[in-house]
Amino acid sequence: MVVSDFPKIEDHGVLFNNRTASLVSKFGEIDWGCFPNFDSDPVFFSILDRDIGGKFTIEPAVEGYTSSQAYEDKTNVLVTSFFYNGELAMNLVDFLPMLGQPGATASDIHRRIESFQNDLLVKITFNPFNLSQDREIQEFPDRGYLIRSHDMTQTLSTNLKLEKDNKGVSGTFRMAKSEVKWFVSSNSVNESHDLKSFDSENRLSETISFWKEWLYKGKYSGPFEEIVDRSLLVLKGLFFEPTYFMAASPTASLPEVTGGESNWDYRFMWVRDTSYVIDILSSFGYTDEALRFFYSLISQIQRDNGDIKSVYPISNPEAIVERETDLNGYNGSKPVRFGNAASDQFQLDQYGSLINAVSVAHNYGAVLTSEILDLVKTTAKKLIEKWDEPDRSIWEIREEDRHYVYSKVIAWEALNNAAVLLADASTKEELEEIIRTAGKIKETINRRGVDSTGKFYVQYFGSDRVDTALLRLPMIGFCDIKDPIFMNTIKRIEERLLVTDFLFRRYETDRGLDLSDNGFLLVSFWYIEDLFLMGDIKKAKDGLNKLLTFFNGLHLLPEEISLNEKKYLGNYPLGLSHVGLMAAILRISSGSFNVSSSVRKTNSNNNEVKKNG
Repeated sequence: MVVSDFPKIEDHGVLFNNRTASLVSKFGEIDWGCFPNFDSDPVFFSILDRDIGGKFTIEPAVEGYTSSQAYEDKTNVLVTSFFYNGELAMNLVDFLPMLGQPGATASDIHRRIESFQNDLLVKITFNPFNLSQDREIQEFPDRGYLIRSHDMTQTLSTNLKLEKDNKGVSGTFRMAKSEVKWFVSSNSVNESHDLKSFDSENRLSETISFWKEWLYKGKYSGPFEEIVDRSLLVLKGLFFEPTYFMAASPTASLPEVTGGESNWDYRFMWVRDTSYVIDILSSFGYTDEALRFFYSLISQIQRDNGDIKSVYPISNPEAIVERETDLNGYNGSKPVRFGNAASDQFQLDQYGSLINAVSVAHNYGAVLTSEILDLVKTTAKKLIEKWDEPDRSIWEIREEDRHYVYSKVIAWEALNNAAVLLADASTKEELEEIIRTAGKIKETINRRGVDSTGKFYVQYFGSDRVDTALLRLPMIGFCDIKDPIFMNTIKRIEERLLVTDFLFRRYETDRGLDLSDNGFLLVSFWYIEDLFLMGDIKKAKDGLNKLLTFFNGLHLLPEEISLNEKKYLGNYPLGLSHVGLMAAILRISSGSFNVSSSVRKTNSNNNEVKKNG
């Protein structure tokens, strides 16, 4: 790999600590990491610019090594293994510490290397921040280095003597067989501290225990348990502990199309995305997560007079303001954007998704307190006011507002759920208005939400196009799976949007951008659920098995899969993709389901890469 090469998105593991996340490539490079929080400015971002993006790399100083990645079982602790001449040379263990104490956090990356060969030569490069900007490097003998760029600091704690240059520090060192060395990088501190002060071995044990203990609280035992566990750990990791808002993904501006301009920042909280995650976590037994999210959102909505924004910042209100940078972008995909202008959009389904999440959580045992019931009532009133307004839809289309059918369907579902949730907490008149409005919405959809011939549902009122979000209609009870209009709808979706190998484009209209969609994973899983509901069990199983062949050996899912090369695209990992996978697995888990041998073989082969120097 030379400096201009970009590692594949799928050739990365991810670290979490419920404050932020980091990507680690199979070459031992931390090429994405924002500190101290998900939506903070990135410290490491060479995945978006190989020339000036900050990075932190540890790797064998030899050409021709191979490497693979795996997680410490049932944790978010990542192990990158390096092989040379066919033998294990070095293990690199990376983690963000989970301290296991309420309110206690650490903006540290801990990296442990262990040599399995004598006289192993190892190379380290520590170049944080934008490498085109001025920086100050301060050395603390036997303790490490501090690098300051503008008002940001990042330290490297090490007892090694490294070389300083205008980018950071680097060097090579030799290790004996079975020797262990630690490196710790800390954010926003004033000096580098002695390695002993971090007590990294105990932090590692605590972090392993934290993730395992949380995972064991779940209630799932069935097909694909290892894959489900990984998805659960991703979804848990995406939550920001101080507020319990959830980042949709830990990354920004990884492209939906290589070389295209659909490069968005997902390090923020969408009420819809979080609600879908709450749905699935509740169904797997994690109702505590649901309650914490609801209470966090209650105070926010109260401050906004009952209105729900489409996107909320995780920690810094200024971070969500969309801006374009001068970075070159992943494989030249420009512009690179930080912030997200979708926060100014009206998206009707955000309101409905929240009520539906409360309903699901309650069905799985979450207690409905008076505060949560007030949240449902306030949101239902807003839906009654707003359901007949045009919006931007689940896909956040950057064109004019329209009456999107999916948005109206979610409003219908939410008001039906609200009527049940508020049965003992509302007046007769209030309940009648909720039920009457739900009926009016359904009548309007059936009248205006179909094409001019009345044969299939459409993307928005007056359109003759379809939208893959319509695949959810029978799942949420709007229509029967065998309803003739829906059967025509799914047939048209297959004809217009199914491209290859169970991969779909989201909708027919373009967004005024230069290139079209790739395969958006979430809708592939919706399609598999529909196949199961239609009774086509074999095709549903074949579809899931086919999709699994595209995934990396870590079972981390991207936003999209390229339609031609079947490579990862979009922000990574994406919470919604994991939600879709888990829902599809739940749907088919009642029957026998065997992973095909081709899946095992493909995942194994995808787990190793070669470093050519």
